[in-house]
Amino acid sequence: MAINFLNTVDFKQNQLDNAAIQNLAADPGSGVEGQIYFNTVVKALKIYANGAWVEVGATSGVETLSSNDGTASTGEAITINNAAIGDVVVNVFEYDGGSNVGYVPAGGSAGKYLDGAGDWLDVTTGDITAVLPGTYINIDNSTGPEPTVNHDLTSRTDTASASSPGSAGTFTTVDSVTTNSTGHVSALNLKTITLPTSDNYSSWTLDGDTGTPQTILSGNTATFTGGTKISTAVAATDVLTITHDATTRTNTTSAVTANTFTVLDSVGSDSTGHVTGSNLKTVTVPDNNTTYTLPTTNGNNPDIVLTGINPSTTDIVNMNGVGTTVKVTGSGNDTLTFDLVDDVTIVTSLTVNSGAAATRSSFGYQVTIPATPLVPTDAASKGYVDQSNIGQSVFQGGYNAATNTPDLDVSPASSIKKGFFWAVTDTGDFFTEEVQPGDLIYADQDDPGATFANWVVVQSGQDIATAGATDGATVKGIAGFNSAHFNVTSNGWVSSDIYSGGSNLGIVPSGGTSTKFLRGDGTFEVPAYVTYSAMNTATLGLGRLRYALGSTPAANSQSTTAGRTYGVTKNASDQLIVNVPWVNTSAVTSVSSSADADLLGIEVSPTTGAVKVGLDINGLTAISTLADADTLPIYDGGTNKKISLLQLEDHIGAAKSKRFILNTTTTDVSQQASPPGGTIGWVIDLNTSLGITDALDCIVEIIETSNGRTVYAEVTRTGTGSSSKVTINFSTPVSQGAYQALITRIY
Repeated sequence: MAINFLNTVDFKQNQLDNAAIQNLAADPGSGVEGQIYFNTVVKALKIYANGAWVEVGATSGVETLSSNDGTASTGEAITINNAAIGDVVVNVFEYDGGSNVGYVPAGGSAGKYLDGAGDWLDVTTGDITAVLPGTYINIDNSTGPEPTVNHDLTSRTDTASASSPGSAGTFTTVDSVTTNSTGHVSALNLKTITLPTSDNYSSWTLDGDTGTPQTILSGNTATFTGGTKISTAVAATDVLTITHDATTRTNTTSAVTANTFTVLDSVGSDSTGHVTGSNLKTVTVPDNNTTYTLPTTNGNNPDIVLTGINPSTTDIVNMNGVGTTVKVTGSGNDTLTFDLVDDVTIVTSLTVNSGAAATRSSFGYQVTIPATPLVPTDAASKGYVDQSNIGQSVFQGGYNAATNTPDLDVSPASSIKKGFFWAVTDTGDFFTEEVQPGDLIYADQDDPGATFANWVVVQSGQDIATAGATDGATVKGIAGFNSAHFNVTSNGWVSSDIYSGGSNLGIVPSGGTSTKFLRGDGTFEVPAYVTYSAMNTATLGLGRLRYALGSTPAANSQSTTAGRTYGVTKNASDQLIVNVPWVNTSAVTSVSSSADADLLGIEVSPTTGAVKVGLDINGLTAISTLADADTLPIYDGGTNKKISLLQLEDHIGAAKSKRFILNTTTTDVSQQASPPGGTIGWVIDLNTSLGITDALDCIVEIIETSNGRTVYAEVTRTGTGSSSKVTINFSTPVSQGAYQALITRIY
């Protein structure tokens, strides 16, 4: 049975000695990328790649290499396939003449030679008697045995010629020289070159808007001359500047005496600003003017006297005022003064300018109007307004006490008048007093400023009353009262009930003194028994206990046996005591250890007098073989008990080792929140489950739940104290409860 590894195994670069790959006769049904096995049928190592089983090397290298005779070579002796994989065949080609390469073809013999065409030819045998020179060839030792063939030196004769083509002229030159493999010139390329047209032209034509065109020959100068209001200037070798001259204007004036004259009505100009035309207009004015002098009369309602000069006439203009509104006064024969009478009476209505503030009408003094307006649009007199506003308030809007908006308690506006009031919309402090929504804040005088005394706060209701250590620490407000303790009248008077005895509730009634106590019937009385003396056999009294409470053993139960009841008396200190007569009829004379098998181990020394009793462990007989039923003494929460070895083993074993099912429902087991990529992890709390304070102090074994086989996963121990944990990671997904962890604590 194979051992299961459920996570990646890292050999840390160590060798895997004497290992054999898994042997199978057929491909497994499925695999993972990179999984390998050895196929015993085809005798090949196979790998799972791209979803299929393939032979190793079949997709990445050459498995077999064989040769094959090809046809005649067409360039290469051997075909090369850089991408060849698996079973590769190399084709070898025979030499086919020319530049083709290949192996030597069959057909050769001692008398045949392979020529450049790839054919075997017969060559006649014989001796070369001489090598003869030819054109530009000379021979050294031409008759042998080793003639040297030399190429003659070539001499070159250069000639020179001159050519001076003009503008756009042409000439012929050698463009390139072609040579053969021996360096001999085999061809020349001649090129005809045409020169561009140069500035040394023959002539050009100068023309204008008018006049006769002129021919400017090469070498001539064309002069640009300025005309009316135009000047020219040459500068910087090749710059000609044409400038419009500045224009000056001289203005003249003339006088007109006739009543008809000509004036310039308009001027037309082009886009350059030059005047293109003007429009003259003839103006005729009347010639029958009359010239007046305007003297005035003095006093009320003066006249303006219009005395004509041409023609000579006199006209009178009366300037009369109205007695109830306007008066007109003349003075100095040249001044008219218009003024309102002291008491202006407006019969119907007065319209006041309603324009901008700077142009509105206003009165510099008092205007008397009827005491009582008749219609809503009539002006109201001061008396009417004052009478109407007596006891009236003017609502100004809401007040946010949390933000002091508008500002009422820091820097209030000086325009605030008495009677202005605001309604509180948000809880906050007004000065130092808390106000709540619904409360009203009134100005108690004009311009009250930031002084609380100048304001009045009207609360809309009361707060809930609270309790406090002092009067100032309480909130006065609305409260309810317990009907079992208080009585409240219809007008709100609250009074406390007085205790009257029995189960009734109430305050303590009056009548108490230092010697009186409240009785259950609600009255103060002096108790019947308030003074006691020490008890004796004749008088009821008080006595003291002999011993402090709890200092003596618990009392036995009451005996009903005759002769065992004893009277209580007291000693000289008034302490209560009981004299119980008894006789020691069974005194202990000595103490010795037991010889009984189930009581062995007790050592007594000495046996009389000041006896000491102890447990002699070393004196007991040693046990040769332990049994599960063997017992040990044990102290269990205040009681001595015994425990068997089996019980002790079970308890210690449970605290030392434990089996955990890897399931999130198992106590102290959780699934790893962020396991390493491609894994699933489980985390076991070692401190809570086994009391382990260092995660390294444990042994972990993983078993498969279905068959109990040990498997291998990645186990990581981390943390100390309450953080001691072990993490188990699997490289493939596993279901809940499929595996379990056996953890043993190391002490």
